[in-house]
Amino acid sequence: RRQVREHRPETVVISSEFFFTAPRAEVVGELIRRYFAFKFVDELDLEFFVYLRRPSEWYTSTVQQNFKGSHVLKPMEPQPLAALLDRYAAFGPVIARRFDRSALKDGSVVADFCDRVGIRAEDLDHPPAHTNTTLSAEGAILMQEYRRTHHPERNKVLSRDTKRYKRFVSWEEAQHPGLYTKPRLKPRFAQVLDRETDDLCALRER
Repeated sequence: RRQVREHRPETVVISSEFFFTAPRAEVVGELIRRYFAFKFVDELDLEFFVYLRRPSEWYTSTVQQNFKGSHVLKPMEPQPLAALLDRYAAFGPVIARRFDRSALKDGSVVADFCDRVGIRAEDLDHPPAHTNTTLSAEGAILMQEYRRTHHPERNKVLSRDTKRYKRFVSWEEAQHPGLYTKPRLKPRFAQVLDRETDDLCALRER
């Protein structure tokens, strides 16, 4: 907010997965308007750009992320994606892309987003300090067991010791590339999540 007030840019890009998991998506648009409503801004034009995974791939990724702060296995329930996009559409245009590295420009979400909205990706000279590493299946099991043993009552709560343990697991996996198993669902479970629901059909048509 301070940077926007000082530089008064024409466009502000906010990137966060929490927009998509917000329990009250209907207030996100109003929150952005209120947060960036300065005297030099007459009106904010909001546009939402969303990258969506195949449901089974999303679930596998979410389980790994979940074990960083909980030992409880997330229920295998599909997200109502089309309906969620409609809620954001009340505030501005919504552009949805499938998260598929083989179809993204240079295999990168950042490069793909920049290409779609007209930003020169080569001008971005601030690489992230760290990347969001994907744990192996064995690593995810270790994380779940660690949380169950040391923090059985703390659900969805991150802790310093868990972060240290996760870094150790990631370091071990990096030392032995190809040794550990890529996490994946059994085919019959993946088929259940990826089945042709009314929601996915509406999303594909859109």
